[in-house]
Amino acid sequence: MQPAAVIRILKPNVTSLGYALFLAINAAGVWGGVFPFLPLEFQTPEIVFWFFLAQSLVFSASYFASAFGVYFLPGPTRRFMVMLAAAPYFLG
Repeated sequence: MQPAAVIRILKPNVTSLGYALFLAINAAGVWGGVFPFLPLEFQTPEIVFWFFLAQSLVFSASYFASAFGVYFLPGPTRRFMVMLAAAPYFLG
């Protein structure tokens, strides 16, 4: 294999960046979100409550919007779900 081919394979692209961000965001969610990385003074019960309330509402909205898209828009379902699922990640 030529060195140029190896470099081309290892070169970052949008697909690998998207997958890496997906893994990083989900790993942070498994570990308790962003709160373990913030100062303890910021981790008040009120802030934690509002953060997880907003997170659960966005998840629910994404779920129902996806269900709506699958049922009423069967043609562009894949595009609809990808764009909808990407929006909270970009907003986050």
